[in-house]
Amino acid sequence: MNDTDKLLDDSAAAGVELRGKIETARILAVRTVRAIEDRLSSALDGVRLRGLPNLVPEWRGVSYAAARIRARHDTPLEEIEPGKADGHLALVLTAYGRLVMARRAIEFGHPVVVEVPATDAYLCAEDLWDFARILAIVLPTHTRLARYAGEKFDRISRLAGKLSAAISEE
Repeated sequence: MNDTDKLLDDSAAAGVELRGKIETARILAVRTVRAIEDRLSSALDGVRLRGLPNLVPEWRGVSYAAARIRARHDTPLEEIEPGKADGHLALVLTAYGRLVMARRAIEFGHPVVVEVPATDAYLCAEDLWDFARILAIVLPTHTRLARYAGEKFDRISRLAGKLSAAISEE
């Protein structure tokens, strides 16, 4: 066997080994992403994540609060080319704690964001790192804003109680 044959054989073996490691990592990463997604959605219990960026900031009258996963969390969804039926699908975390594939579109002359469920087939191993990175950004913001909103509603409840008591005394 000459040097070239050995290099080719080594490259082939490394490729087979890498392919197996990628698939194992993908399976484990997708399972973990789904477990985190389920736990987040359950923890939110119907309350929307607060403080998410609007991913269509230049569209008047349309807002889409979500966080991008495979890019900076606040990167707007890409414009679709005129005449194209589909735009680029982006993996995003919605305000309800779910992962979807989203794209911008114009339907019947109006701008809309179209969501497609992010099935396991859309996910790759590296999404675990990106998902964890995005959660480290959005969850502290949500927690802070949710607590602030809770304090506001406590004040409203106290005021309502005082006003109800004052009205009852009359």
